[in-house]
Amino acid sequence: MAVNGNVEVGGYTNQTSTGRLIVSGSISGPNFNINSVTTGQKTAPHASKPPPVRLYDDFNFVTNTFYYTGVSSTGTAAGGVGGITPPTGAGNGFIQLSTTTGATNGFVIMAGYNSLLGRFASFRARQGFWMPNLSDGTDTYTTWVGSFSTVGLSPSRQCIYLRYTDSVNGGRFQVLTNNGGTTTDTGVTVAANTFYVFDYTVTVSAPDTINNPVSWNLYASGSATPTASGTGSVGAPATWGGGGALETAMLGAMITKSVGTTARTLMVDFWEFVGLYS
Repeated sequence: MAVNGNVEVGGYTNQTSTGRLIVSGSISGPNFNINSVTTGQKTAPHASKPPPVRLYDDFNFVTNTFYYTGVSSTGTAAGGVGGITPPTGAGNGFIQLSTTTGATNGFVIMAGYNSLLGRFASFRARQGFWMPNLSDGTDTYTTWVGSFSTVGLSPSRQCIYLRYTDSVNGGRFQVLTNNGGTTTDTGVTVAANTFYVFDYTVTVSAPDTINNPVSWNLYASGSATPTASGTGSVGAPATWGGGGALETAMLGAMITKSVGTTARTLMVDFWEFVGLYS
């Protein structure tokens, strides 16, 4: 094909072709880098970048395969729970993570793809949730929502997560990164039966270090304007060697109860993951 002038290419293809492309001018596009080609023959590389990976679960059914139950410690999970009206902003599909009436127990769900996060050049995750009842001195519980891995009912290596309990930080959400080494006060006091969306984007520059930039937003009650925002870096200490936090963390949500005899619940409306290879 002979062209005089400019050729602009949109999108990409995974197909290869043989032949010649003769250009007088330039060829440009998101996956090409050939500039000022004089009349003659030059090979244009075909685009090999895979498309984005998107995983989404609305939890309409408890048997969805995008998550698995990690540790229950006698807690329970149920999808499509009847008799519950979601708060403003939440959808009808959700999963209920419940403690029991015992004093020390809980429940965690994790996305069913180990080493999911560290496989991409960048990724964005969104997780929607609410708590019907607040933690208090009579029935004390803690929730974690974000990307982490667990040992028992406690995050061990996290990329980034949102934490809440009444007795820490004045009952306001905290964002934890760098294996818990960095804690940020969101300034948002948690309200019962209020729908929140935790939205965060990570650029994976060095999966085994703490030098992976992250930005996050926290939304409430279906608003398009965040109630809190922040930036930082995530990962695992380099002294761990291989298998840092980004290579082991998964999307997760967890509730654990430490005091009291009344069951407490964390409602997860949805979670979404979009990974980009470059």
